[in-house]
Amino acid sequence: MKRYFITGLLIWVPLAITAWVLSLIAGVADQSLLLLPTAVHPHTLLGYDVPGIGILLTVLIILVTGILAANFIGQRLVVWWEKLLARIPVVNSIYNSVKQVSDTLFSSSGNAFRKALLVQYPHAGSWTIAFLTGTPGGDVRNHLDDEHVSVYVPTTPNPTSGFFLIFKKSDVIELDMNVDEALKYIISMGVVAPPVRKKPASLSSKTH
Repeated sequence: MKRYFITGLLIWVPLAITAWVLSLIAGVADQSLLLLPTAVHPHTLLGYDVPGIGILLTVLIILVTGILAANFIGQRLVVWWEKLLARIPVVNSIYNSVKQVSDTLFSSSGNAFRKALLVQYPHAGSWTIAFLTGTPGGDVRNHLDDEHVSVYVPTTPNPTSGFFLIFKKSDVIELDMNVDEALKYIISMGVVAPPVRKKPASLSSKTH
């Protein structure tokens, strides 16, 4: 009975968590319906709520915003909007910080979270997985002699919290796994291990 119960849990727990996360995302996305007049809400027109309409509206708003911001007039409006926010004392600091992070994370030319690394943390001889976020900048670079890299060390099982650290480039090991595999490995506390990829044999080993 215990074995059957655990087997059932292994089936239902991932499904329940997935459904909970999706419902949470859908609930947040449905808040975009507040942007529409009450007269055109699905509940007003049909007499009942239609799940998923908010998600479609959110996706549509994001796509339209991207299309408008990609042309010349849209770019001028974005510049004007950012200049306006820059004049508001507290808002400008928050907006600029968040914008720099989002530009780094979502830009196709950025290096943030593009590589999974193996680093020694929190002490020598103790290893954990980290993500490359870039190279040290500002005055920090002036105080570092060797080549260093900036990394983010996530916590388990919640990778959204973690630590920002700077390592010597020679002290980090680049892993042959993508970011998704590394995140699964971290969230599962090492239970869901990525597949082992065989490294190509060296030329010297082929000759023997």
